Amino acid sequence: MGTALSGRGRRKGGRSKIKKYKRATWLGRRAKDTDQIQDEIEKSEVTGVPADKFEYDDELPGGGQFFCVETGKHFADAKALADH
Repeated sequence: MGTALSGRGRRKGGRSKIKKYKRATWLGRRAKDTDQIQDEIEKSEVTGVPADKFEYDDELPGGGQFFCVETGKHFADAKALADH
């Protein structure tokens, strides 16, 4: 009968050799580097503005209100930040 997928979606590994796709997805999920985090901490010490204060943003987890400065990650609530 052939190798038709009959409308079930993409073949597994269908994007395995597409270099642009790999690079775009890797950069999209990439965490901040340690030197970037250290630069933000130094900048906040010089300016006097805390590095963990953000305006409310719907696109960030927890509205951007629960941020860990050392790792550069946002958390959904205070409990998750404390557990981290």
